[in-house]
Amino acid sequence: MTDSITFISIIDPVKFLKIQNQFISNDIYLNNPENYFTKCNKTDFGLNVSKLYSSKDKKPEPDFFFFKHYLNNEIQSLAENFIDAYTKELNKLELNNGNINLYYSQTIETLLKYEKIIEITNHLIEEIKKRVQEKIAVCIDRIQEINTAKKIHLGNKISFKLIRQDVLVLFYLLREKEIIKWHTNNELKVLIENNLCLTILSQKNTSF
Repeated sequence: MTDSITFISIIDPVKFLKIQNQFISNDIYLNNPENYFTKCNKTDFGLNVSKLYSSKDKKPEPDFFFFKHYLNNEIQSLAENFIDAYTKELNKLELNNGNINLYYSQTIETLLKYEKIIEITNHLIEEIKKRVQEKIAVCIDRIQEINTAKKIHLGNKISFKLIRQDVLVLFYLLREKEIIKWHTNNELKVLIENNLCLTILSQKNTSF
């Protein structure tokens, strides 16, 4: 129906407009227009897909909507698809003695950039923004887990004999008191993961 949905195709207004036009082009009453929308549409719109009908028939009410059905379904698999692509590329680099540390750093940097861009976009409704941000957070967490499992070390780290959750709360408080520079939650997690060596002291939940 449309090109594959990725983070960038949602975040980029030009690419997102293309996705919307590809979707609406399946409406036979519109004769497959290439540029039906001239700007991104924030109001839901749909097609009728429950039955076949002739262009001579009265147009039925839509039952398959862009935001409610199509995009929401695509967003469900955003993180999984991103992690699959990341893992495949990481495995290739390992087999070919590539720079996996650099690839890890660049990928995390890209995700953090997406997070910042989506905050200032005005072509998306807030619900979609929130759901995409949640998927970005999932990707960052999962990539950090893969990074730890593969023992990718990015230089020397400061050693803390604290559980991860306690260290995270400590830095949240430092940020809130403006003692350290403001970072988003995801940026803060990345900084902690990359620069601190955390010794597990108990069986508490240590996930970020």
